[in-house]
Amino acid sequence: MKSKRFEIINYSFFSAVIVACLVLTIVCKIYWLSFVASASSILYIVLLSERNLLNFIVGFVSSTSYIVIAYQSLLYGEAIFYLVFDIPMIVVSFIMWKKHMETKYKVETKKLSIKNIFLIVLVSSISVVGYGFFLRAIGGENTFIDALSTVVTLTATILMALRYKEQWFMWIIVYAVSIVLWATTFNLLMLIMSISCFISSFIGYINWTISTKKKETIEIKND
Repeated sequence: MKSKRFEIINYSFFSAVIVACLVLTIVCKIYWLSFVASASSILYIVLLSERNLLNFIVGFVSSTSYIVIAYQSLLYGEAIFYLVFDIPMIVVSFIMWKKHMETKYKVETKKLSIKNIFLIVLVSSISVVGYGFFLRAIGGENTFIDALSTVVTLTATILMALRYKEQWFMWIIVYAVSIVLWATTFNLLMLIMSISCFISSFIGYINWTISTKKKETIEIKND
């Protein structure tokens, strides 16, 4: 019952944020695609935090609109990532999740070993440096911040597809970087989106940790 009440509060709060974004878009005559991208991104991460399979439908809308905005803002790393990797991964993740559902819409979760966490951090760090130099070479803006956001998002997306709760550490980094990224490019709606998703990432970690512990408890009892 407490879990259900928390879920309602979670959805209600971020729905209010989306409505506020809509009002801001109308009053300030902000580019409509910024609203679509910010609203769908907020809803996507909220659904993901609740382990809801429907997050992938919203995620497709979020990614396609974000590609256009990132490209227009000269954030080529972001645009390339979402076009080449994120959209195909939405389909792959949906298929993978369907095989491990706890209920009709909620997926089962699991956790990484310490060894694998160390390996992921090492590979990600090397990738950020390499990708940052590549983006600088093709004339991108904020290249290493862009690279950090892209590489960590890629890692988080893979961990999400595999249902690991540690993805949320990555999402927290992604949206912290995203806050800096959109603050420097002066896109108010995308900044609000980043802050909202940053908050929701902590909620996601809590929810997925609780789910993982419940699963482990059940497995121990069955053994």
